[in-house]
Amino acid sequence: MTIDSIAAATQRQNAWTAKAPDKQASAAPSGATQPVEHKAPPPPPSADALRAAVEQIETYLKGSERSLQFKVDSTTGVTVITVKDANGEVIRQIPNDEVLRLARSLGAGAKSLMDIAV
Repeated sequence: MTIDSIAAATQRQNAWTAKAPDKQASAAPSGATQPVEHKAPPPPPSADALRAAVEQIETYLKGSERSLQFKVDSTTGVTVITVKDANGEVIRQIPNDEVLRLARSLGAGAKSLMDIAV
């Protein structure tokens, strides 16, 4: 996966997140006279900022003899991050295979966790 495809996937996710309804100011707690206001979340990072962050991470990892791989799971659309050592062995994957299998099963129409084959 390239930095551009990571940026595009992040922009799609940020666009989806931006469509979520804003939280209105809630009623004041008992005894308080001022309503509680919720701050809006910070704006999503730009594609250029995302590219710069990925390049910085890659530079750091080259010095630590580890590699970082980003990919988007084709079934779920979830971004998967894999950390490998100098020999190419997987040190960690986020989300792990079990979580991806669960997401795929739920996306395929499983009605509950009991419907998912372990």
